Amino acid sequence: MMILSPLPIIVLCSGLAACLPSEHSHESRAVSKRRPVSFQQRNLNTITAIYQRNVYPTSLEFIVNGSSSVPKGLFNANVSGRITPIGNFTGFQDSVEYFFALAPIPQPPLYYGFSKIQIVEFSSQCPGVAASVVYITESVINPGAANDGQKVTTLKQIAFWEFNDNGEVIKYDAWIPNLQLFYQVANPPATNQAVIKAVCSTVQAECTGKNTQYTSVQNCVDVLSAKPFGNWDEVWMDSVVCRELHLLLARVDPVVHCPHVGPTGGGKCINEPYEDGYFLSDEALFGKPPGQNFVCGKKYQ
Repeated sequence: MMILSPLPIIVLCSGLAACLPSEHSHESRAVSKRRPVSFQQRNLNTITAIYQRNVYPTSLEFIVNGSSSVPKGLFNANVSGRITPIGNFTGFQDSVEYFFALAPIPQPPLYYGFSKIQIVEFSSQCPGVAASVVYITESVINPGAANDGQKVTTLKQIAFWEFNDNGEVIKYDAWIPNLQLFYQVANPPATNQAVIKAVCSTVQAECTGKNTQYTSVQNCVDVLSAKPFGNWDEVWMDSVVCRELHLLLARVDPVVHCPHVGPTGGGKCINEPYEDGYFLSDEALFGKPPGQNFVCGKKYQ
């Protein structure tokens, strides 16, 4: 979601060299007298480091070690934000799981994974706020295979970021456009019923013991077949697609995410009213009412 308020971030540079002022330009020297420019590189470095952790094999670190693998200085302990069309997230653990646990891990039969990130647009006109557009390349990652390195498709994310004085992200409002189309390109064709059976088989394997949600694979299939299948352009609802996403998270934290793939949705895969989820929740999520988040102070306006 893009915040449509009078931000001083009005020019999104194409090519990062254009985003960071040259030390040799007269304009840059004039700007440097008014305010330091080092925050621009700092914010760019933080955003780059966040996305870079989704590139394989670095992406494995979070799958194996969880939140302890996230370097200090990227996200504040009290970070909160929204990733449209997935949902709202509060706290460090909630946020980093959605940023890092969803990256595809190359495995048979397709061996698809994220191979490269490129921040194609970036702007930061004050220390506390930045905006970015990133392209994430998905490729075949199967060393030794004839198609190793072959590009599959690209995922795009547009985001506003807010930082504290230490350069940690304290708020984010991100949007993944055309996620349904990305999913269709990145996955082999399958009927809804085939997806449900695959989800249920994995649920029964991942969510065991106290985390068990269904009595059997067939019980799961019966329950999910009665629900809307959903789509990836609106994941945040009581649907099969929402549970498919949370099943990826359950491999990292089954205690938290197995309830989300269960019959009730566990408070995540629920039918969130449109206005409540994307507008009325702004103040509770970001700490300030709409129009006061991701905005540079008067000093920079």
